[in-house]
Amino acid sequence: MHWRQPHVWAELTRYGLTGDVIPSAESPEQVLAPSGDGLSWIDAAKHRKREAALMNRIFAGARDYFPYLPDPLAARDKLEKLDQMTIRDWIDQFHLSPDDDALVTGLLTYEALRPAKDSGILTWVWWWAQSGGDYESAYEMLLGYRLRSGIGCLLERILADGGSEVRLGQTVKSVVSDGDKVRVSTTDGRTYQGSALVVATPTGSWLDIDFSPALAPERIEAVREGIQGPRAVKVLARIKGEPRSIEVASGDSYRINAMWTERRDAPGEQTIVAVAGRLMKDPNDPDEVADAIKELLPHVEVLEVAAGIYSEDDPHARGGWMYLRPGVMTRFEPSKKFIEMEGRIAFATADIATVLVGYIDGAIETGLKAARNVQQLVVRSDAS
Repeated sequence: MHWRQPHVWAELTRYGLTGDVIPSAESPEQVLAPSGDGLSWIDAAKHRKREAALMNRIFAGARDYFPYLPDPLAARDKLEKLDQMTIRDWIDQFHLSPDDDALVTGLLTYEALRPAKDSGILTWVWWWAQSGGDYESAYEMLLGYRLRSGIGCLLERILADGGSEVRLGQTVKSVVSDGDKVRVSTTDGRTYQGSALVVATPTGSWLDIDFSPALAPERIEAVREGIQGPRAVKVLARIKGEPRSIEVASGDSYRINAMWTERRDAPGEQTIVAVAGRLMKDPNDPDEVADAIKELLPHVEVLEVAAGIYSEDDPHARGGWMYLRPGVMTRFEPSKKFIEMEGRIAFATADIATVLVGYIDGAIETGLKAARNVQQLVVRSDAS
């Protein structure tokens, strides 16, 4: 949540929740970061200065690629080359020291959800340009604040205000467009009908729904090429034995890629947030998660863990947050073409947003566009 996220902030203002925005984590006192052949503790202020200098250096020209944010493809000639580059290609241009290379690689890949050689750099450059173009602005806007009561309190107010009927626990099997009607069938045998439909799933879930007529081949091809990242795992854990507020910049050579103090609960106890990476075999196993935490913090006792898992095997998610594979942006133009309706079907997902792609702000943006598209369809139908 941030006041420079336009769609989110408008909703927080609408429902009187701006005063509920608080820092997302405690400021760290010590950071565990790459040093030599491993990780070493460093004063947080010193680390932040080092990290800021590195990130500002590698993203100094971000706005050159995205000079007009409402149109991500405004500088298409420059994006064509950028869109083919991996994170590894991008970092190698700067000839960083081994320690700095390890730090930057870890920072970029835990968001990309893939190794540096397989992840495009474009999404990161896009985010950086959107968030102000410097380290302090970017991290404040993208990671700095959250809602005290959780995102659920905003969701509840939006639903209550809209007067929608919410039905949970049903999986959509098929969508059939027939003349001026759209029918939605679920796996438990129920059918719903309307004059238009908004599909608000992650893009990966488009593959699990039988659309008739079929969706445009470009949508399906883009999903298979890679709009979302693969498995994403975020962990909340309570630990005992670490009195400091901390940050861990471990990178993708460990099962936990990043970790930080959310709050200190009692003397020597705290709640941490961790991002588990590709080396984590089973994030549903609390023993493995606890062992991965202790690999980085061997002196702590892990009291409790809870993991949120977004897996490619889950048909309701089909992977993690949006992070484009190389070539997808300029080849398919998802933020421009995939927001368009297909017949009586509109689409809303942060995966195809313009302003803050991949974030809740982007979900709200595309929801507004989908609603307008449906409204215009209904007006045209009534007129005819």
